[in-house]
Amino acid sequence: MKWSVKNKLYGGFFAVFAIMCSGLSIIWFEVTASEQVAIEASSDDVPELEQYLILIDEIGDVYRSSLEVIMGDAQAAHAYQDNLASAHAAFTELRRLEASNRADSLMLKEGLTLLQRYTDNFEAQVMTSVSEERISVNFDITKQLFQQYLVPLEKALDEASASEKKDTYQSLNGLVDSFNVIFLTIIISAISVVVGSIVVAYLLSNSIVRRVSVLNDIARRIANGDLSNAKVKDDASDELSTLAQSINQMQQSLADLICSIHSVSANVKEATYELSAISEQMVVGASSQSDKATLIATASEELSLTISEVAQQGNQTYSEAQRSESSAVEGREVISGMVESVQQVSIQMQEMSSQMSTLGEHGQQIGSVIKVIQEIAEQTNLLALNAAIEAARAGELGRGFAVVADEVRALAERTTRATQEVATLIQSIQSGTEQAVSLTVDNCQLVELGVKQSEGAIGALEEIVSGAGNVQNMINAIATAAEEQTAVTKEIASDISSISDISDRTLERAHSSAKQVDELNKKVNELEHLVARFTL
Repeated sequence: MKWSVKNKLYGGFFAVFAIMCSGLSIIWFEVTASEQVAIEASSDDVPELEQYLILIDEIGDVYRSSLEVIMGDAQAAHAYQDNLASAHAAFTELRRLEASNRADSLMLKEGLTLLQRYTDNFEAQVMTSVSEERISVNFDITKQLFQQYLVPLEKALDEASASEKKDTYQSLNGLVDSFNVIFLTIIISAISVVVGSIVVAYLLSNSIVRRVSVLNDIARRIANGDLSNAKVKDDASDELSTLAQSINQMQQSLADLICSIHSVSANVKEATYELSAISEQMVVGASSQSDKATLIATASEELSLTISEVAQQGNQTYSEAQRSESSAVEGREVISGMVESVQQVSIQMQEMSSQMSTLGEHGQQIGSVIKVIQEIAEQTNLLALNAAIEAARAGELGRGFAVVADEVRALAERTTRATQEVATLIQSIQSGTEQAVSLTVDNCQLVELGVKQSEGAIGALEEIVSGAGNVQNMINAIATAAEEQTAVTKEIASDISSISDISDRTLERAHSSAKQVDELNKKVNELEHLVARFTL
């Protein structure tokens, strides 16, 4: 049968209580026996002895008053009757006390008969002839009657009184023996209670302290970050075994959490490497786009000047048209290359946005795990508080357990603080991730706008190329075409300037994204440093 700590304490108390009850039962039995002996002595032996002694004394007084009657004392007859009445009263009381004793009752009956014969003979032979002349004769008769009746009576009474005295001494000795047994029982009971209490206290404290020491050692290792401890095996099915199971679950949950954090940290770190590479590519692409936009703007301005001169120099229209066609072809190729670069940047930005979203989801998963740890810490704190309350109820025996409960509660509070710090770091990572996602979305929108504008520029250049091809056949309309081309080139120059500005802003945001990626990488390194404190 497996007992809880509370039942063990109750069992120890009841064991000591049972020892005390056993001692008290023995004492009560001896006290009852002593009381019975004392009652018997006070109601039987002592009164009987007292009455025997009174009867012997009264018989002596009867004989003495008989002698005084012989001597002619006037008050002797009255004293004789009083003493005789007292003797009869003593006989009556003794016969009442000795009613249950057949032998003593018969002896008292015979004694009363002897006394009656003595008085009858004395009154008939002596009291009827009292005179100074018969003093000697009466004295001899009285002495003869005394020897014949009173001496056997006194002898019988002496034997009976000696027997009662012996019985009284035996009762008193038995009472003394009972008192000695009671005193010895009290000493043995006290020693048994003390020894039993010490044994019970030692067994209980040894059982509880040994198991609590094991739990305290495991908790201290967990507090130092060592999660590689073997599970505590405690099959006692009591409060300490429940605490051991909670510590095992807490250790396993912490180990799983650290593994999850380590895995997520590795994924985040890998994602930051990819983001860093993408950011570098974005910087390079944005720089190239800005350079190309500048070249295109310069070429557009030169084209505008050239077309203006065409209007003034009709004779050189053919050669200028050829140069315009060649420049337009080159511009189309440059813008086509720029469009391809911008589209590639757009794809990479979308991938980076997806990676950032995945990183945010991982951060939320880590937050959920942190919540689980906080709940475990709160449950551990609540269990430690309940254990402290139970230890306070247990009194002195639960003091060691109260200390362990305080240590467990302190461990739970340190776990809560550690999880809060990790949660703060995760929130910082999530905030950085959300900013990076927002910037990536903005960059994607700007890149799409650049793609659309670049496609418009390609269309314009294709129109230029088509117009330049037909310039040779449209020499007569060169002025009108030149004016139209001038207007178109001004619009192209304006669009190219806008593209150049967008490219500059894209470059700045690419640099900003690179900085955010570096910050995220630092946070990941800090997280790995925290995780490295734990040993799995």
